[in-house]
Amino acid sequence: STTFGEAVPGTSAQLLALAAALGVMGLLGWLLYVIGVRPFAGRPGMAWVMSTLGFGVILQSVGLAIWGPKPVVVPGPVGDSVIRVLGIGVRPQEILMLVVAVVVMIGFDFVMNRTMVGKAMRAVASNGNVASLMGINTNAVMIGAFVVSSALAGLSGFLLAPIAQASLFMGLAVGLKGFSGAMIGGLSNPRGCVIGGFALGVLESMVNLWQAQWREVAVFALVILVLAFRPTGLFGKKMVEKV
Repeated sequence: STTFGEAVPGTSAQLLALAAALGVMGLLGWLLYVIGVRPFAGRPGMAWVMSTLGFGVILQSVGLAIWGPKPVVVPGPVGDSVIRVLGIGVRPQEILMLVVAVVVMIGFDFVMNRTMVGKAMRAVASNGNVASLMGINTNAVMIGAFVVSSALAGLSGFLLAPIAQASLFMGLAVGLKGFSGAMIGGLSNPRGCVIGGFALGVLESMVNLWQAQWREVAVFALVILVLAFRPTGLFGKKMVEKV
C-alpha cells in the first residue's frame, strides 16, 4: 500500500512506493537474467523462454502465498477527480501516464541514439559475439537491459495501480496489449512503440463503444494485419540480410 499504514505523509509515501517499485523490480530483473536467461545463453532451442515463464509463475505463486489474490485499492498521486476535456472525462492519473510515457520515450530515444551506452546495447542486440570482440562487456550490457526494463515495468505498475487496482494479475492483459502496441509501432523505435500503443488504445476504445465483445478481436486482428505486411512494425527499421 502507498500509505504505509498512514505512518508516512501522502506525498512521501508515494515517493517511497515508487522507489520501492523501481528497486524491487530492478533486482528481480537482475535475478531473472542471472537465473533464467544467462545459463541458457547460446544453447539451441527455446529453453530460456520456458525458464523465464517458469520464473514468472514462481514469483506469482510466492506473491499469492504472501498477499493472496484480493486486489488492493491504491490512491492516485494526483487525485481521483475526473477532468473534462472536450466533453470527455479523463482522470488525472491517465494524463500522468501519458506524460510519463512521452518522457520515457524521449529519454530512451536519446540514450539509444546519442550515448555510448545506447550504442553498446544496440551492438549487443545486433550481434553479441561481434560486440564482444569489439571490447564491449556484453554481460554488463545484458544485465543493464534487464534491470532497466524490469524497473520500467515497476514504474508502469505504480502508474497503473490507481486505475486498475493493485493485484498480482493486473499486468498480464496490459502487458500483452502493450507488447502488441509496441510490435505495431516497431520494437526498434521508442517513438513507434508509444504511437503504436496509443493507436491500439484508440481502436480498442472505439470498438468498445460500438460492440464491446469484438474489442479483443479487433485489437489482435490489427496486430496480425500490420505484422503480415510490416514484420518490423510501422516505424521499425527494415531488416536487410547481407549475403
